[in-house]
Amino acid sequence: MRPAGWALLAALLALAPLRGDDPKDPKKDPPKTEEKKPAVRTETIVGKVVQVESQKQTIKVDCDPRTSRPNPLIVQAIKTAEASVRDTYKIRNPQERQAALKEIDDKIKDYRKNLYVYTIDAGTDHKVRLPHPKEMFDDMGNIKKLTPKARAELMGKDHLFDGEWADLRMGQVVSVTYVAPPPPKKGKPDELGAAADGNLQATKVAVVQDVPETPTGPKKR
Repeated sequence: MRPAGWALLAALLALAPLRGDDPKDPKKDPPKTEEKKPAVRTETIVGKVVQVESQKQTIKVDCDPRTSRPNPLIVQAIKTAEASVRDTYKIRNPQERQAALKEIDDKIKDYRKNLYVYTIDAGTDHKVRLPHPKEMFDDMGNIKKLTPKARAELMGKDHLFDGEWADLRMGQVVSVTYVAPPPPKKGKPDELGAAADGNLQATKVAVVQDVPETPTGPKKR
């Protein structure tokens, strides 16, 4: 082989590692996949507001047993109470044992009375939706009369309007979407704790049927 041929071959061998065989070539690195956050499971109930605590941002909703499922937290609490009966029978003193059994029985009865009552707290990113727009005032303090166009611009895709937790009142019929609690541990109902003492977290509260606002001024005689 001629000297020029040897020189060409050496140059090609020197350039070989520079082709797409470099392990650091970004084209060869696998694409990075972002970790997906677990989806938040939600459930929805419809019922009447029977109690409002505006400062705590908490409401109680009484649901129709014919169309709603029992409050999952109260169901867990009933299972917890039922599981505690097993340990109660270990009490040697008959009077103390009977008193403890009666206390558990009374607790279960109270739970069953409120089986379809939901205590709902405002979640971190909750929304309140109203069937009508909130009152707006002009610079003189008078209520603005909304034109059909202005009303349409305020209306969302759900045909409802923005509201606040303070707009929720007793007697309203509401649709509440809340974060579903995790399923209870199988076979360990005694480890659930006092589930009925906890509240569910709302992501959305939509007023389905409103009630007239009670006047706060003095009554006319």
